[in-house]
Amino acid sequence: MNRLFLLKRSLIRCTGTNNEASNFLQGIITNDMRLFSEQNCIYTLFLNKLGRILYDSIIYKLPTTTNTDEEKFLIECDTVIADNLMRHLKLYRVRRKVDISLSDEHNLWFLNRLEKDIKYSNKVMPYQDPRVSGFGIRVIASKDYDLEEKLNENLGSDTDYFEYRYKLGIAEGILDLLPEKSFPLESNCEYMNGVSFQKGCYIGQELTARTYHTGVVRKRLMPLIFEQKIVMNENVDIKNEEKQSVGKLRNISGSYGLGLMRIEQAMAAKSLNYNENPCKTEKPFWWA
Repeated sequence: MNRLFLLKRSLIRCTGTNNEASNFLQGIITNDMRLFSEQNCIYTLFLNKLGRILYDSIIYKLPTTTNTDEEKFLIECDTVIADNLMRHLKLYRVRRKVDISLSDEHNLWFLNRLEKDIKYSNKVMPYQDPRVSGFGIRVIASKDYDLEEKLNENLGSDTDYFEYRYKLGIAEGILDLLPEKSFPLESNCEYMNGVSFQKGCYIGQELTARTYHTGVVRKRLMPLIFEQKIVMNENVDIKNEEKQSVGKLRNISGSYGLGLMRIEQAMAAKSLNYNENPCKTEKPFWWA
């Protein structure tokens, strides 16, 4: 079923001239700002100095007036940590001539299909979600623009959106990507086109690059499918038929969840069980 979702995500405006904004962001994100020469949005992470995830984000490039050297970006993030990300950005801005402010005139929507015709205008800006091909469209719209009415689509709930993501194994926000505890590659950042291994230095690069080049990532976030709705218990592991722990449940919505799984053991298991509830997992189709 096609669904439109109004997301609980915030947008932070980052503007500058003479490449100041893009150069500033280049040094603090996992992805490469030079990709904006080919696309209009990128998925990325902000890391701490130890290489752990602070915030996940999609960065959108906005059009500017003709014959100007001004750059305009909107940085999407979990609404709960918007103020924290603002402080993080301002901390590393130093002397760069970059303006950072919370954008309060837009709503962020998600449409879980690609074929819908949404025309770009000064009130509505559609972007194909850059993480997984075919996942859907993110739409930045003015708060006075009722996208639900314009598209005549069914408005889905937060639970519907979580289930849609979890069924595909896509993590988003601080409930899925625990701040200062999650690692980029275990969170499938490179599979979701969110990390560059060709760019220069950025905060948290050393551990991420070393892990990637060793080629050893034993645990990853994977989708979990339960036979019935369950209650999450952080103290309970996901176990195989021999009662051995093969992963930890990260979050759940309805009958779908995300778990940080030991890949080899989870895929080899004859059965999986979480707190006496049978479940199963699989490698997402979009893993490279």
